[in-house]
Amino acid sequence: MQSLPQVISNCAAALPEARPTRANQLRAALRTAKRLQSLRVTTGLNRHLHRLQSSSLHSECEVVANTFCFFILLVSTTDITVWVMSGLLAIGIGWSKYAKWKTRDKFVRELAAMDPQRREKVLSRMSPELAMEARQELMRRFHIS
Repeated sequence: MQSLPQVISNCAAALPEARPTRANQLRAALRTAKRLQSLRVTTGLNRHLHRLQSSSLHSECEVVANTFCFFILLVSTTDITVWVMSGLLAIGIGWSKYAKWKTRDKFVRELAAMDPQRREKVLSRMSPELAMEARQELMRRFHIS
């Protein structure tokens, strides 16, 4: 098995000049592999490089597959961590908005079930913004003034 610097030099020398962007992508991916000390990434790049050299004409499917392979090889652990954290944050925000909606919905249903005098007493003790919102919701959903 070749060492990582040998693989980098072989990959850079083996790519044709018509594909400078591919060479840059390979160099970047191999630098990432060197940082991660991952033999699987290097082996995958070597297989991909061999596919690039073996056939000069690519069909559309092969071009899309090659682009996807490069994308997957260039994704680092940090990227995946950021994506997971962003997803968890989005789930948390959505969950809190749903809980707030559910609580207000339950409160409005309880207000609708109360007798009018008790409802006005409860609404008068609330903050003006929340009381106005509750009154509007009562009028909209239950046609109660």
